[in-house]
Amino acid sequence: MTAPFKPKQALDFDGALLQELQGDVSDTIAQQVLEELPPLTATSVVHDNGCGPGAVTMAMMRNNPPADNLTDNPSWPFKVETMDACNLTFPDNTFDYSFTNFVFAGLSDDGGAASHILRTLKPVGTGVITGAEMPWQIALKNAHYKTRGTEEPMAHFLSKSCYQKEEIERATRAAGWKDVKYVQKEAYLILGTDLG
Repeated sequence: MTAPFKPKQALDFDGALLQELQGDVSDTIAQQVLEELPPLTATSVVHDNGCGPGAVTMAMMRNNPPADNLTDNPSWPFKVETMDACNLTFPDNTFDYSFTNFVFAGLSDDGGAASHILRTLKPVGTGVITGAEMPWQIALKNAHYKTRGTEEPMAHFLSKSCYQKEEIERATRAAGWKDVKYVQKEAYLILGTDLG
């Protein structure tokens, strides 16, 4: 099997590069989404699915800090587990809330992930999936087609990176979600110097 084409000047796509490219967009959206929901309670069980740098968890901690002062007791009231978002191993009916913030674009089986989120939510639980519309994606896709043609497969990240309402709708419908509400939020990323 041959390795996919990668120009020598292309950067390795890793967590540090992603963090630089996304800035505080994940944090901003996580905060905005939490403001739309009823407040978490002391008994809420929350899943920060595909947490990355922990944007949702940190927003929850800012909005609903634990009763203990974290500087006096540095053990936060959460635990971290690594598992495939498309094949969660948590028991059924575990979570009051499940947040999947900008994760679906990188998944191989978004329908499976949506099914597992639904399965692991309590019957009155709330699942949140965020996606993004990024104007620069169109330019990157056009550059791909112009340089490689329409028959050459697009890089996985690029082909699914603009994961929007339509894709979320398709995945959640296929998974059997009911009473789905779509909310549009905005966050902006400034790369370089702000001349405004």
